[in-house]
Amino acid sequence: MQFLGIDVLDARPDAVDFIDEFGWRYPSVFDRNGEIRDRLGLLGQPVTLFYDASGTLVDTHVGAISPELLDERIGSILQPSSA
Repeated sequence: MQFLGIDVLDARPDAVDFIDEFGWRYPSVFDRNGEIRDRLGLLGQPVTLFYDASGTLVDTHVGAISPELLDERIGSILQPSSA
């Protein structure tokens, strides 16, 4: 599993300070002009996108996400239900 942060339309020094303050241990890229956001078709943030091992987008959550919901969504990807 890999987490990746995308810092959209922010001043880079402010973003780095925020990442340091909250101790993020995953990589984050800087989307200076919103191109990544726009190409993903996202209108606002935060947005959490969930991809499976094959790289297919399987779920999207708009807004802040609780640790419990994050665990639930990740669990459903790692252990898909049998149909």
